[in-house]
Amino acid sequence: MKSSQIVAGLDIGSSKVAFAVGKISEGLIEILSLNATPNAGLRKGIIIDIEDTMSAISSALEVAERKAGAPIDKVIAGVGGAHIITALSKGIIAVSRPNGEITDQDIERVVDAAAAIALPPNQEILHVIPEQFIVDGQESVKDPTGMNGIRLEAEVMIIGGSSNALKNLERSITQVGIKPETLVFNGLASTRTLLTKKQKEAGVLLLDIGASTTTLTIWEEGELLYGNILPIGSTHVTNDIAIGLKTSLEVAEKIKIKFGDCNPENAAEGIVGLKNFDPRETNKIEKKLIAEITEARMKEIFEKARIELKRIQKDSRLPAGVVLTGGGSQIKGCIEMAKEELSLPAQKGLPILGVSGAIDNLNNPSFSVSIGLLLEGLDETFRTRKESGFNFAVPKDLSGFLGKVKDFFRQLLP
Repeated sequence: MKSSQIVAGLDIGSSKVAFAVGKISEGLIEILSLNATPNAGLRKGIIIDIEDTMSAISSALEVAERKAGAPIDKVIAGVGGAHIITALSKGIIAVSRPNGEITDQDIERVVDAAAAIALPPNQEILHVIPEQFIVDGQESVKDPTGMNGIRLEAEVMIIGGSSNALKNLERSITQVGIKPETLVFNGLASTRTLLTKKQKEAGVLLLDIGASTTTLTIWEEGELLYGNILPIGSTHVTNDIAIGLKTSLEVAEKIKIKFGDCNPENAAEGIVGLKNFDPRETNKIEKKLIAEITEARMKEIFEKARIELKRIQKDSRLPAGVVLTGGGSQIKGCIEMAKEELSLPAQKGLPILGVSGAIDNLNNPSFSVSIGLLLEGLDETFRTRKESGFNFAVPKDLSGFLGKVKDFFRQLLP
């Protein structure tokens, strides 16, 4: 099989590196590989050891290429971590044509104008996502192309990240011989995998509980309303268990997976012998204690998520509720706790697409980001203007884009 026929999504997380490889076959998506390799090179989504990260990517790449039956030389790569920032911005321009008809060029100019904001030092723009257009005061316009007006405004969501963190991510990928074609915010990628159009219209929170961070994306009326990264995840549960039970992190992780429970009242009675996980261990622990430790940290995650909802006045006001994904969402009782702590309907995130091929891990929430990245690569509209008339992902080569931003500022000078 030719490498040009396949697309690969690469999710480099704090606990694992995941590949999703696929292609379009007879009009349908065929998954060729879903595989993951442990990774110890990141902390809170930021690379702290490039060598470890490269080793994990290389190992995962080898498996992905073997399963796909073809070499992989480029990927759509995900970006997450505590360095991600979001900001709202607004741009205004005069419509260029004398007859007032709004063109694609006008839309591009007004979005560029909205993107000309002062980011914190050492931050780069990843995405510029229009929330709405306003034509001569008429709000909530989705696509103003072909409309008539004098003044065109755009309200956009800016998603950015640390320049150094992004460069280290790119370097770790290129050093193993593959090219990061596009960088995509993880929250947008998992949305592609898990959320329906109906949910995004009604109002929904996608909560991705990863290893060391939790990603929130809130959607309403079909648009991204808010996004944020919380520096807390399921690894904190592991750490708490290790401290509480006075055991190693390796044993604590195994105990979390097998006996972790968000509701101590429902936890099975009995004693756990730690020697079942490590022959050197001698302690015996009540299962209820494990659940109590798990409950405390998971409750903190949901409390922080609720604070974010209150910040944008959406506390208990999202009809489609919360959709849970990420490895942390697999802890027993997580859905019930989400309902109670967030006062919202809650459900486990499942892929909304129909696919064929290697689908054994399709419903595993640990692959929701990599699958979404694969979908971005397969979707021609992500890299062209076929559907929307504007590419909302900032290209890897930012020189042209930043040039337009500088031109906009020059227009403001006397």
